[in-house]
Amino acid sequence: QGVGTVEAKVTVQVGSKITGRVVAVLVDQGDTVTAGQVLARLDNAQQRAEVTRQEAALRVTAAAGAEAQANVRRARSTLDDLVAGARPAEIEQLRERAKSAGATRVLAERDHRRTQELLAKELIAAQEMDRARQVFDVATAQERDAAKALELALEGPRKDQVAAARAALEAALDQLEGAGAARHQAE
Repeated sequence: QGVGTVEAKVTVQVGSKITGRVVAVLVDQGDTVTAGQVLARLDNAQQRAEVTRQEAALRVTAAAGAEAQANVRRARSTLDDLVAGARPAEIEQLRERAKSAGATRVLAERDHRRTQELLAKELIAAQEMDRARQVFDVATAQERDAAKALELALEGPRKDQVAAARAALEAALDQLEGAGAARHQAE
């Protein structure tokens, strides 16, 4: 019998890849352990909070991507509508409106002329003449408006409108590209 000290052949430093507060120690000094065995548990509240924050950031990024896609669709649709111009049915509708306005003006002009003749013979009051003149003026303005609307439809969109729509589409595409880059970075 003798007195002595027993020392381990191999000394092992135990550590964690991440820092944190130890909430549980699962082995005691002198216990036999195996490779891969959990020795202690760390408080993971900060990691859970970080995961929650990253998930929220990913949802925000996904929403921004969806909004960017919607903006691209909207901008492309606007540009396509401008470039296509008025549909044949719309132009036909404007032609009919111009014809109708012309016919209304012709009728109002005849009534106005008749009213002038009746007023000259003092068969009607001046008020009737004023009313006929107003109807004629309104009909003339409506005919002019209908003709101008048809002319504008036949001319097609203004160049600056098309350029603005193209710029809006480019901006929407850039926004979509930025949203895609942000999403890849968030992942």
